[in-house]
Formats: sequence, C-alpha cells, structure tokens
Amino acid sequence: MTEYDFPAKEEENCDLPQLSLTYGDDTRLHVTVREAAFTCHILASQQLALVKVALVVCNDTVNSEVEASLRFPLPGDAMVCDYTFQQDGATLQAISVPKKKAAAVAYLEKEKGRQVSKTTNVQGNVWQTDIYPLPYQQEREITISLLCKLDATPTSTPSSLLFQLPLTFAAPVRRVSVSVESPDCPTAAAFDNLGGAAADTSLPEGLRVTLPLAEPRPPPTALAATDGVTVHWSAFLSAADLEGLLGSAEEPLPPATSSSPQNLGPIDVGILWDASRSAAAAKDARLALLAALDKEYRQLGYHVAYTVFTFGTAADRVASRVPLAAAQAALLEVQYDGGTDLSLLDAILASSPLQEGALEGAVAPSLQFACFVLLSDGLDNLPGKRLPTLQGITVPVHVPLPAATDQANPTVLRWLAYQTGGVCLPLGGGSPQRCAGTMAGALPQTMITSVRMDLSSDPEALADETLATVPDHRLFRVAVPAAPQGLWVSGACSAVGRRPRCVTVTLERGPRRAEVTLEVPQAAQELPSPLSARLLAVHHAAVSLDEIKLQHYDPDVVVTHATELATRYGLATEHTTLLLLRLPEQFAEHDLQCPEGHPAYDAWQVLAEERLAAQDERERELERKLLEKFQRMSRFVLKFHDLETAPLLRCSAATDAEPPTREKNFVVAIEDALKKGGLSAGYGEYLKWSEDPQLCETPSFFILAAEIQLGDLGARVKWVEKALRDGGAPAEMCAKVVGNVLETKLPDAQTCRVVAYHLLTVARWTEAVWLLELVSDLAPEEPNSYTDLAFARVHRLRHACGAVADVDSELRKAISHLVRVIKGSWASRFDEIEWPCLLLLSWVVGWAEWKWPDRFGAGALWPESELSEGEYRLRSKLPCREGLHMDLFVWLGWDTDHTDVDLHVVEPRGEEVYYGHNISRETGAAVSRDFTEGYGPEVYTCPRAPDGTYDIQTNYFANHQVTGSTGGTSAVIWSIENLGNFDEEHVRFTTTRLVKAKQRQSVLTINISKDSQPAVGTAAIVADKEQAGGEASGVGTEPE
Repeated sequence: MTEYDFPAKEEENCDLPQLSLTYGDDTRLHVTVREAAFTCHILASQQLALVKVALVVCNDTVNSEVEASLRFPLPGDAMVCDYTFQQDGATLQAISVPKKKAAAVAYLEKEKGRQVSKTTNVQGNVWQTDIYPLPYQQEREITISLLCKLDATPTSTPSSLLFQLPLTFAAPVRRVSVSVESPDCPTAAAFDNLGGAAADTSLPEGLRVTLPLAEPRPPPTALAATDGVTVHWSAFLSAADLEGLLGSAEEPLPPATSSSPQNLGPIDVGILWDASRSAAAAKDARLALLAALDKEYRQLGYHVAYTVFTFGTAADRVASRVPLAAAQAALLEVQYDGGTDLSLLDAILASSPLQEGALEGAVAPSLQFACFVLLSDGLDNLPGKRLPTLQGITVPVHVPLPAATDQANPTVLRWLAYQTGGVCLPLGGGSPQRCAGTMAGALPQTMITSVRMDLSSDPEALADETLATVPDHRLFRVAVPAAPQGLWVSGACSAVGRRPRCVTVTLERGPRRAEVTLEVPQAAQELPSPLSARLLAVHHAAVSLDEIKLQHYDPDVVVTHATELATRYGLATEHTTLLLLRLPEQFAEHDLQCPEGHPAYDAWQVLAEERLAAQDERERELERKLLEKFQRMSRFVLKFHDLETAPLLRCSAATDAEPPTREKNFVVAIEDALKKGGLSAGYGEYLKWSEDPQLCETPSFFILAAEIQLGDLGARVKWVEKALRDGGAPAEMCAKVVGNVLETKLPDAQTCRVVAYHLLTVARWTEAVWLLELVSDLAPEEPNSYTDLAFARVHRLRHACGAVADVDSELRKAISHLVRVIKGSWASRFDEIEWPCLLLLSWVVGWAEWKWPDRFGAGALWPESELSEGEYRLRSKLPCREGLHMDLFVWLGWDTDHTDVDLHVVEPRGEEVYYGHNISRETGAAVSRDFTEGYGPEVYTCPRAPDGTYDIQTNYFANHQVTGSTGGTSAVIWSIENLGNFDEEHVRFTTTRLVKAKQRQSVLTINISKDSQPAVGTAAIVADKEQAGGEASGVGTEPE
C-alpha cells in the first residue's frame, strides 16, 4: 500500500442549521458529492414521509482504490430504512445484519479486496456510510432512504406540512433535484426552497419541502398498505385533533409530589446539568428553559429552591437550595470539559455520596425533591456501558430533548424520563414555554391510556399471530405521551384472511378524558403504491422499537428483541447495520440471506445448496488448519524451553541517543504554564487552548494535551497525567482531558483503542475495559481486539479486584479472549500471534492459581476442552522452578492496522535484540516474528536476565494508513518482570504516540537486580540518525 498526504478540509459554514453532511474521521478519504436527488413520498394524513436521497459520489483525491465514508446527523425521529448501490446498470440492495456481524463481514471482505459497503448508526442521531472500494475518478451512485416525521404549521394560511432535511455539502454540488408526491393528498401542490432543482449549490439553507393542506382538514383517518404478506396500517391524531377532542383549556395542576393546590408553598427542584464538552453549545437554550420553568412555577403559586448538580466524568453539587438567579450564576461558572458518565445520575438521584469522584457534601436523604430536570444531550462516550440503573428512584426526572440542530441520543433521554415517570418534550420552535409548562404541571401531557379492539365476534382475526398494535392492545392500561406533532397508533396483521375492523383509543390530559374510534382500512381501501407499503411498514417497526426500548430495562432483552425486529424489517439501528454485498460468494460464505431482486440471487441459491452439501468437507478443512496451528504452537513450546536453558554468553554493542524534540505550540504553552504556575495554571492554559474551534475538533489535541512534556529533565520525560497526579490532582482530571477525544469523534475502533490505553495509564480500569469491549464489537475480526481486552481485564484484577463483581467470570472472560485468538482463523498478516497468547494464557492461569489457590486449584481454570493442558501449558524446565517463569517479558503492540513498528531491546552489555538479530548471544533472549502489517505484537522473552538496565525501544518503521484523526499511531508496551514469581512480579503498562516514520524512541527502561526490587521509567524520545525529529509521547503506570 502507499502512504498518502491529503489536503486540509475546506472550512465549513458555521451558520448552517441543524444537519450537515460531513466526511467521517480524518483517517478516511474525503469524497466528493457531484449530484444529489431527493424524492419525497409523503402520507399527509399521517404526517410521515419516506425520503430517498440519491448521491453520486466520487474519489477525486487519491489515485487508488480506497475506502470512503459519509458521516451525517439526522433529526432525532428519523430512521435509515434502505440502502442501495448502483453499479453496471444493476441495483444492489443492502440487508439488515446485527451490528457486530456486519463489522466482521465488512472487515473480511475488505481483506479479500471484494466490494462491500454499509450504513450504520454511529451513536444517537449520527449515521455513517462506508464504501469500499471507491476507485479514482469513477462515479458511484448510492441511495439512502429515510423515514421522517413532518411538522404542521397551523399559523400559516392555509395550514401546511413542513419537511426539513437541512443537509449541506462541503463543496458545491453540480446538480440537485427535488420531487414530491402525496398519494393521499394528490391535489396538493408541494413546493421546496430550491424550486425543484438547483445547480452548483452546497445547499446553504438545507432542503425544505412544504405541502399545503386542504381546508378544513379532514377528520383523523387510518391508512393501510400491504407487501403481499403483511398489512400495515397507521392512524394519526394531530395536535389540532387532540385539542378538538380534549379541549384547549387545561386546569393548572401541581407536580405530583408537591403539596395540594390549596396549600401551595416552597418546593425543591433538582437540576442535573451536563458539563461535558459536547454540552457546551446548548447552555444558552438550557438557561432559557430554567427561566421559563421558574416563571411557570411562580404563576402556579410555588416558591422554588434549586439544587444544581453538574456531571461529566465526575459529579459535583454547585448550588444548594438557591433561587433562580443564584442557580443561573453558578451555572455560568461551569467549565465544559471531558466526556459524559450517565451512571453518575444514580448517586445524585438517590441523594447519596458517589463511590468514585465523590460528590462533596451530598444532599441529606431527608430533602424531598418535587422533580429533577435533566439537561443533557444523552451522548455517553462509552455508549451502552454506563447507563444508570434508576433502582429505587421515585422522583420524576423531566428531560427536555435538545433541539434538532444538536447531536444527541434521544432514545436514552426518552428512556430516562419514561422509567422515572417524568416527561420528555423537545425544545422546539425556539420557545421553551410549552416544555416548561408541562414539566411544572401547568400543562399536563396528553397521553394514550388504552387501545382496544373488539375481536370477540371475529375468531379468524383473533387467531392471526401477526396481529399487533402499538400501543399494545393486549394491555389494560398504557401511558404513551403525545409527540409535538400528535399521536400515532400503528398496527400489523396478515394479508391473508380477515383483519380487525376498528380500534378504539382512550386519551387523557389531566382530568380530561376522551375516546375515538378509528376504522382499519380493508383490502379494497389499501394504498396501491409499494412506497406507501414500505413507509407504513417502517413506521410500524420504528414505533415498535421505541416501545421495546422504553418498556424493557434489561439491556440484553432490549438488544435481542430490537435486533430481531430491525433485521426482519431491514433497518439500520443502534443494534443493526445495512450491509451491502455484491457477489453470491459473499452471501454464502457468511451464511447471509441474499435478498430477492439482487443480481446475485439466483447464483447464491445454487451456491448455498452446494455449500450445505459440502459442509462436512469444510469442517474437515478447518480441523486440518487448526492442527497445523497446533503443530506450530508445539514447535514454539520446544523452542521456548530451549531458550530457557540456553547458556549465557558475552558480547558488547553501543547505541547513541538523540536529544528530545520540541512539541507543538499549544503543548509548549501548556508545559510552560505548568512549570510557572503549577497544576491550576496548566489546566487553565489547556482550557484556553481548547476554546479554539479548530483544535477542539481534533482528537490529537486532547491526546497531546494529556501527554505534555514538562521540559528536558535529563534523559527522562514526564507527562501531564503523571504530573497532575504528582501535583495532587485526581485521576478524574487526567481521564477528563483524554475523554474529550470521544466527544469530538464518535466511536471508531482506533480512537477507542487510543483512549482505552490512556485510561489504563491513569488507573481507570473499568472504563478501559468497557472501551475495549466496544473495540471488540467494532473490530471483531482483528485478534488484537481480544488480546488488548484480555490484558486489560487481568490488569484490573491485579490492581482493582474490588471493582470486579465476579472474579471467576472475569478470569474466564480473559481466558476465553486468549483462547479465541489462539484457535481463531485470522488474516495471514496475523500469523504466529498464537504463541505469545499461549504464553499469556499460561501466565494468567498460573497467577490466578497462586492468588486464589482454594478456588482455582487442580487445573480448574485451564480451558482443557479447547487446549490440552499437558501439551500446551508452558512450564519451566529448570529444576529450581515450578510453573511458567521468566525474568523479563515485553509485549509491543500498536493501534493502527497495516503498520510496522519494531521492538528493539538493548541489554545491559549493549547487545541489541530485534527482528534482524532475534536471539541474544549473551542472555539467550528472543524477539518474536517481525509483524510488518497489522497490530503486532512483537514480544521479547528473556527466561534468565542478567542484572543491569534494559532499554526498551520502538522503531516506527512504516505506516500505510492516514492517521490524522488521532495524531499518529499508539504503541503499547506491557512488561512483566519476574514473571511467574508472583510474590515479586511487576506488571507495567506504557503507551507512546508515534508520528514520523523511521522514528526511533526509547519508551521504557527496566533495571534488573536480583538483590533489589526492579525499577522502571519512561525514557527520552530519540530519533534515527537518518530521520531526526518527530512527535511522540509516552505514559507509564506506577509499579504495583
């Protein structure tokens, strides 16, 4: 592969509203959009639209076949429901696949050089489409279909529906076209802000489509359509319909937990304020909401005392029982930095001290809150890993949804409100008054409280197993709040046989109650358009998914049901990906169903039958490959024992080191501030630089800011995380700086690896394990995803065993990760990764048996069913030792695929051991295979190490990928001294940033002395004489 230099991004228009089309991380190709066509299929009576966005894209940057990405936020209620690719006159249709499997298939297909593409939900309302390969100067057409809800504009004359898709492009698009159709409102003349077409435009105002409605608006009605198998129907009650049914004059109602209206008095309201970096942009809108909320309470006769809590990576109480002005003043002083840990809400809501990052001066349990108001975007930078449990919480949590212009995770926010009995309304239209009135109780919510169908006289419909409604007609009572547009009732039933004739919906708003009966369209009344059928089917799946997420707390239950539903309906969700394959072999080899109509369908059917017949032969071939792998491991076992008993020889060599180089300007500025003013001055300087709009969008800024050099202290380098701890700062401050990386770039595998490595250096074991679990989901076909995770689990057990709820389960998970690597079938560039993992497996089992002899004695931990202990467990052959023993073990890995980093170890008498001289003549130590691509590892094993200093160095030999997103490649070094002698064993972890090719740097020095405890330190950056200069950094953990 070739190393490429890319031009800088064009500066984007900062005034663009809501939604912009961006081009993924800086590690991916910037593609050009040459044409765009928008087709809007609108069901006006349901205020729903199916929008097809056809884009002609091109790689006009790199003269090679590369992977390209389009990353785009969507409105919070939108959903990607179809993805197609036009090639050679044929349409390739994507299929919905569980997210982890889709990632694995895409990885393997790219390894084989075969075409693959996918559209996936990154997090919240952010989506991404990946295309591989995208040849140079060849146009490709992709089509992404979206389900969107429309807003009514009752103040206009005549009233109309408004659809907004504020896409904006980084560069002018040569041609943009818009077409609109509405089968249930065919006479309406829709218009858009482009007049139907435009040329050479970047859509600076996005796309706006307006559909005028007939006056008077017809009463609520249901629509139905079928795909030939299932009938889907929908009925919509608009906000105007609800006003007509329930009236517009509401009685003021106090909050449920406050005193009665006849005895109004003071109440306490808790404010939960997100202080992460991503929340900074919304602070003005949130302050305006608090002012509106206070006004509503005062109009009801309440005097409110506010207690303000901030949370990000830690929680704090910044004001206690103060009036609005004091609360606002405290919030104006909040510093926005770091990521978001939503699990901190448990401790705040329970009014008890936090276990980690203690909440100083916790609220007394006797303080009774009327409600809490959560002001957050819901974006946790460890998605899905740190949700609050909400156990025992009886106070409602009201959650204003961020405006559609903001990136957010509305699913999590709605779930938090629903689980606590709170309300969840958007801050739409620029006015917070309606949202504030509902939270205060002046404007009670409109709810569906029941859905009924009389099937007693219709046994055929009753027997239909596909019959379903949302909300669920089988429940005696439900509580589904109205959306700003109104309320939807959706249903599905078999297309064969009879269907229900009507559905009765019960509505409540405060003390008011109403019922409305809606007829379910019969076969003769169905909409004929396939687009209408697809729209109604997707809408039914979307509201069903919302119901699952709201009502089930158990995340495993949610994932199981939501994944099954999304794959059945062909959707991209947080659990599923739309995966697009071209060849019949691609479907067959991964046991995937090729969709009818796909060009490969007929060939796939034949191939699938052939593969089924040849299944036994394939299993024998896998057994043969596994046997070959075991034979290689057996040869390693013998070689390892030969090295262990090799005689010690003598030799000499010498190496020179270059002085360290200077870092970037912001690094120097923060470094100088730390020197002159200490911790507070250094952190303040960092916050000042973080306000730079270009720097704060660059993950490498936060990585370097967390690794700042504190001057030339001889041959040693100290880094900010260590300096902060030496200055008395908690590890949370160090983790907060690095956590900003995930605030600026939503998770990809490399970014998550980098941040996880840094979290390990500041003893944030659990967060590191969570992130590496996410890496194993994002990159399941890379063996290093599992070796990193195994190391992190074991490191957490050694340093923070109390943080592990089930030691037995944690150990077995670490062991299973290593076994998976040892027995797995990986790409050829990962060959021979199994023997370092075999060594690690023997070490982990031995340590656990020593640590808990009563629990794990007599081979209880060894995975005997997978690997024979007698044949594959490494043990010392020296008579004076039992089990696996080694004086020094060093493991070097890195975080960037298709990269070559070399391990060099300079031994006490100067002999340098590396891939070109891989066995030491003096010590008998060995360096493993030279991994020239992939992630390593390269391993140094020294069974008998003479006393002296061992200088561990890395050589950044070559990088075949662009890594601007994170500033370079991270090298990670695990070292174990006295391995197997567990009373004296020292396990350490170091991470270093590598930027320039051929850069040589010393990352760790280890002093071995049989008469004293070993010492460790990070050493100065050096560079090869042929390539002086560079940018790199390293962080080392303290000894156990």
